[in-house]
Amino acid sequence: MIISLIISVIVLSLTVSALLLYFYYSHKKTNIVDPNSPEILNLKNENDKLVDKINLTEQYLADLKKDKEQLALDRKSVEDFKDQSNLILNEHKNQHSIFKNFHEKLVDDAKYQGRFNEIKLRRLLEKNGLSEKDGDFEERKGHTITDTKTGNTKTVNPDFILNIKGPVTDHIILDCKVSLKSFQDFTNAKDEASRALHLKKHIESVKTHIEQLSKKDYQKIHNLNSFQYVVLFLPFDSCYLSILEKSDDILDLCFERNIMLAGPISIMSLISTINSIKDQEKRISKIDEIYSKAVDIFNKYSILKKSLKTLISSHNTHAKSLQSVVDTSYGSSQGLESKILKLRDDHGLNTIPRISKLDETTEKDTLIKYAEDPEELKKQNLKN
Repeated sequence: MIISLIISVIVLSLTVSALLLYFYYSHKKTNIVDPNSPEILNLKNENDKLVDKINLTEQYLADLKKDKEQLALDRKSVEDFKDQSNLILNEHKNQHSIFKNFHEKLVDDAKYQGRFNEIKLRRLLEKNGLSEKDGDFEERKGHTITDTKTGNTKTVNPDFILNIKGPVTDHIILDCKVSLKSFQDFTNAKDEASRALHLKKHIESVKTHIEQLSKKDYQKIHNLNSFQYVVLFLPFDSCYLSILEKSDDILDLCFERNIMLAGPISIMSLISTINSIKDQEKRISKIDEIYSKAVDIFNKYSILKKSLKTLISSHNTHAKSLQSVVDTSYGSSQGLESKILKLRDDHGLNTIPRISKLDETTEKDTLIKYAEDPEELKKQNLKN
């Protein structure tokens, strides 16, 4: 279209130019050139139109150039987007491959299943406030068991041991290596018959694991004050609840083998109980601290009380001595004051101005008060 327009403009320009030349030479021969003649005016109009079209064509070409440049930029953006999309697609494929590999291992590889269950249980413990660093639990540590029949010892590695701290630390042992293959088949089954078949296999698989777990005798681990039951952790509540719903005898088997089944919700309840016990222990430790301080205060008071009793006794001893001196000086007819007063009265010393007047001592002045022992007063009051 653009090429056709350019060709048309060129042809039109050539035609107008040819006509101008024709009229020019025609008028030149006749020596008559009228600029206002219709032919000349028409040619001028055609020429002006041609110029306008040429200007429009140039503007169109300029716009076309800009559009071409923008198109190149858009094409580059599309290429970049395509490259980015390919990267994302490849990453998605890799993630899908990793997930598929993980899923296959989780279903088919017993060791991988066990490790997955351990990781999930550990995260569950940590998210609910327990810490291995603080000694709340330990993972996969070797412990010794002695066979009571043969006397032989062996080393066992429980998946997890929860430590319930107190005056005597109690322990709860958790195992989480249970197979998920049959449960996976149960959840993926398309019809009820297949679901029932795979659920039965799942229940039998868990029962087999219960029997195997009970033979490990974790309750006999040395230096552990272990809970009577070992907790068998099932990583999904649906896995746990489906067993309880469809199996009537599995709980009886658990009680006989000292095993307790638990899903994530049950473990969270167990952890909540442990945290409550920890809080109670903290409060008890504070009570013990307060009691210790109270005993210390009582002991210091006893020392103070003993010192006060000694001080009272000493004061009363000195009071007796002082009373004796007072009695000797003032209290009796043979006392010093009585003799001086008799001397004054017998010899008329009252009339001598140089003899100062002697104030008489009253009975109240001669009374020396004793400090009373509160305990002795209490005893006397009780007798009265």
